[in-house]
Amino acid sequence: MTILPTPSDYTDKDFEALNRRLELLLQALFPAWTDYNRASFGNVLKELFAFSLDILTYYQDQQAAETRWGTAQLRASIIELARLINYTLDSAVAATVDVTFTMPRVLPGDVSIPAGTVIKTVGASPVRFQTLTAATITSGNLTSAAVSAKNSDAQQDTFTAKGEASEEFILGSRPFLDDSETLTIAGDAWTQVDNFLDSSATDKHYVLLVDEEDVATIRVGDGTNGLIPTLGDAVDCTYETGGGTTGNVEASTLTKVEGTFVDALGNPTSLTSDNAAAATGGANRETVAEARVAAPRSLRVLNRSIARTDWEDLAIQIAGVGRALMLTKAEDSTVPTLGRGYLYIVPDGGGTPSAALKTQVEDDINDGWPGPLNFAWEARDPVYNTIDIVAYVYLESDATESSVETAVLEALRDFFAPVNADGTPNSQVEFGYNYKDAAGDPEPKVTLSSIYNLLHDTTGVRRLGTPADGEGLTLNAAQDDVDLLLREFPEGGTLTLYNGDTSTVFPGHPVAI
Repeated sequence: MTILPTPSDYTDKDFEALNRRLELLLQALFPAWTDYNRASFGNVLKELFAFSLDILTYYQDQQAAETRWGTAQLRASIIELARLINYTLDSAVAATVDVTFTMPRVLPGDVSIPAGTVIKTVGASPVRFQTLTAATITSGNLTSAAVSAKNSDAQQDTFTAKGEASEEFILGSRPFLDDSETLTIAGDAWTQVDNFLDSSATDKHYVLLVDEEDVATIRVGDGTNGLIPTLGDAVDCTYETGGGTTGNVEASTLTKVEGTFVDALGNPTSLTSDNAAAATGGANRETVAEARVAAPRSLRVLNRSIARTDWEDLAIQIAGVGRALMLTKAEDSTVPTLGRGYLYIVPDGGGTPSAALKTQVEDDINDGWPGPLNFAWEARDPVYNTIDIVAYVYLESDATESSVETAVLEALRDFFAPVNADGTPNSQVEFGYNYKDAAGDPEPKVTLSSIYNLLHDTTGVRRLGTPADGEGLTLNAAQDDVDLLLREFPEGGTLTLYNGDTSTVFPGHPVAI
């Protein structure tokens, strides 16, 4: 005789379902037990088991979910799953900037400022940079020539090899910066590889793994694939830590210099530093959301660039690039010749990409994923279509012009942002080429209705104006959609709000979006 009916649904694993199944089991096994009062000791035990099973099945479901790309949530799980397709999540990128050093008075000898000198901002949480090259203030001068500095700290760890196969060395400082390490074992330089598949027993190779806490681990070979260090060998690793968007400090903020300095004749002096321009290039580590998009795309490109979208997929994997569009003459008649393409680059925060970023995009793609020999291309600044918005808004009874202005600006800035807060592309805005109609044909335009719905749904807005109110809602001075060229990317311009109840403009408007 079957004690319980054969289950057909294995999803009933919550407390109530489990408690009911235990109750049915007890009724089948102990028909004389009829005391199901919640306060009875037997019922307490039954509910205790149901509660324990509820917790255990929850953990079981979560652990199962972490084994699948589409359901994993933990960064550690995403890192391990990405390794299965040879994809590595990017660590943070350090910002760089040019700085000069100044003395308070002229000295008779030269003052040498070594590479690695720490300069930082002033405040409770100073941002640290280190100079990449030495600087000199020559005798008779107060200021040095500009030298480059990086938002990173140099580190060095030393280990003693145990002579074991696949031995690991865990670096002691974090967050680790990609491609910053140099490894020597017994005085010989070792080479980083993606894996040991092509390594012989004598190759001095290692792999480097960065975990969810940005701690780096160096692993050597097993004697068959990759050399095993000899017992007692000195293992020395120099590397850098730091990076992130906090390093993108404003101009003239790196003013404090660590250390003591003297000129060539032994005269002591103090130093201050200055950065004439803001630091650039700092980026946070790749988020789980970004990896979900980028890792599958990496399989489409492999080791070459052929399809037009290959250049776009590769570009957005580079730190600092938010959006990218490749156009050839086949798509855009303004491209002068066949066999040529323009890759338009939108930085993460909008605006114009630096020359260094465009050069990095070109170098990285050409070196790692070369295209056909008869195809020439270049990275270009984006072509923006700036959209100015004028709207008559009627306020809710408990709203103020100030609160509505703040809410509207926040909504519009989110709408026009090239990337979302988690680093993924913002699907609300696109290059003109990527706007499609219901049939999938190009329809490059920002619609009036999309902005209308956005403003209408903003907290504090009762309704929007109509043409009878004056302007109602206009984009670039017209109550119509904004047409885009294929290469254009929409950006917010200015916002002018009118109070529909009073027909007066908000104080201080227009304001920048």
